[in-house]
Amino acid sequence: MKPKILVHGRMAYKCPECGAIKTIQLEIGVEDFGRHGRRHQPSPFMIPCSCGDFMMDVSGCKPYPAPFELDANTPYFAYDDSGKDGACGKLHTYESVTRETIRMIFERSSKQEGSHETKTDIT
Repeated sequence: MKPKILVHGRMAYKCPECGAIKTIQLEIGVEDFGRHGRRHQPSPFMIPCSCGDFMMDVSGCKPYPAPFELDANTPYFAYDDSGKDGACGKLHTYESVTRETIRMIFERSSKQEGSHETKTDIT
């Protein structure tokens, strides 16, 4: 099971080339200036756009009234736990465990146990 990702706010990014807008959630520690117990990390000013250009921050941090658990398949800036000076939030998408991931794990564990034939019927 994946650990919970708690977010405290969001930022909007817009591409000047194609006009696309994307909302990115902020994990605790990213753009919260220590309010939730983690050392502050900035978020990027620009992120890649699917058109090939770059999206720019157009909103700044918009905090939520209280932190909450991130929903699956949601883009967010993850807190960088490396401890390096100058660390900043990293763009990720929180993905829930899919049936394909479960099938892959099952097949891998079956092979490690010495099974020569693996059939899975996960639908």
